[in-house]
Amino acid sequence: MKNTVYFRFMYQNEKQGIAHTAHITKDDGNESYLMTYFCGCGDGQTVHLNEGTDERFDLCGETIDLMVVDGLGTEAASRVCKLLEKNQVKEILLPERDQALTWLKEGMAEKVTILSEGQTFHLEKAGWETWAHCYGDEEGNSLAVYHGPAAVDPKKTDCLLSVKPFGKELPCGPCVKEGNHACAMRCSLYNDFDLCKKHNDRDSEKYVAGTLLLGNVQLQKYASSLGKELAANENAAGKIRFVTLPAGGNQDYWSLEAISMADPAEEPFNRYFIAPEAAANAEVCKELMASGLRHKVLLCTEKYGVCAGGFFTDRE
Repeated sequence: MKNTVYFRFMYQNEKQGIAHTAHITKDDGNESYLMTYFCGCGDGQTVHLNEGTDERFDLCGETIDLMVVDGLGTEAASRVCKLLEKNQVKEILLPERDQALTWLKEGMAEKVTILSEGQTFHLEKAGWETWAHCYGDEEGNSLAVYHGPAAVDPKKTDCLLSVKPFGKELPCGPCVKEGNHACAMRCSLYNDFDLCKKHNDRDSEKYVAGTLLLGNVQLQKYASSLGKELAANENAAGKIRFVTLPAGGNQDYWSLEAISMADPAEEPFNRYFIAPEAAANAEVCKELMASGLRHKVLLCTEKYGVCAGGFFTDRE
């Protein structure tokens, strides 16, 4: 019997900050992993997640394995607390001295993990790895977070991965429902999208399906050390497909080394650099686009977000 693992990553239609979900589920329904991620945009700004929120992302009745909160002020508390009230949250992860510590209350999650500068977090569930490292100084802390498949052999496994924008008019949802793949099928049949097939080449030794969430990490200070951490992780090295820009694309946090983190060997894979419209810096976006046609900049707005989904399945 073939084993299949479905995955869906969504960057919500929010223009002020990054609101991201990752859902992985096995076809037998016995094991799954659901992660949510909320991040503000540096310089003390907060993401207004409670204004004009798309209700599809309330995730009512779900079990959230990990919620990452980074750089959210009190203006974002309403949205996150609503999510905590409507769903079972097993663990919240956030950096030390984060503003959310002023409004998160005991009992909102089964466990709260706070990372201090230099500390690392690791979780593996449903064949998916999540890794986080806390960077910071006297000005504040932020998390670099990676998630991706823990160990997938292209010689034994096939992969489909598509990337497309979505709007409020589409019946999208952040969770993959066992046995019901109408959402993904509808998009494939009736929408334009990118189909990432290069890593399916017969000589490929890896699948490029990982995500790097850069939070508000000051890359001008920490790009070198973060690059070394990623290179040392065999599940992440050279396997990053999606990158969120630090501080939403603020030039003061940006370093071109972020490109080499995602694409160290300048391989012919599409890489997607994602930022919220309100924070994205034109010069940073221009540098990314000029660095190669395979480096695609996607800006989330109130109207449009980004959905990436697909599956891994055993070869015949």
